[in-house]
Amino acid sequence: MPANISNIPLSTCPRASSIPPIILWPSVVQPPPYLFARPTAIHLQYSCTMPSPSDYSAPRFDGHLPLLKYFFDKVDYLGDFCGLSAVEKIQHTLRYLNFKEYKTWRSCSSTQGSNWDVFKTEITVLYPGADEDRKYTVVNLEILVDKQGCKPM
Repeated sequence: MPANISNIPLSTCPRASSIPPIILWPSVVQPPPYLFARPTAIHLQYSCTMPSPSDYSAPRFDGHLPLLKYFFDKVDYLGDFCGLSAVEKIQHTLRYLNFKEYKTWRSCSSTQGSNWDVFKTEITVLYPGADEDRKYTVVNLEILVDKQGCKPM
């Protein structure tokens, strides 16, 4: 047996030519294009549905003003993910309301329309303080004046 194995030429090994070379760092491999293809509305129509109103993941609005924008954002995100049109988003939005809110929202003319942004704007007007421009009402101002009026100067 030789003292140093590295001195043996590979050509003398009977199976050296049949062993494929080991590549430690392969060149950049492109993934197949279908793995990252953006799904179209046709694909999403069959693969996604909006959650039912009783589902735990369904968006909900119970009249609490700070949650109105979040509610609209969540319905909008889910609607886009499922490939819904603006009319379908409006219909699903009404499904996620409690009965009191449903009656109020149903009275708006934009619920019969097909413009999602007009619908959101008209509903936001019904809730003073829900938009981020006007956070306080006259009642909040009166409470503040009463509290400050009781403090000695």
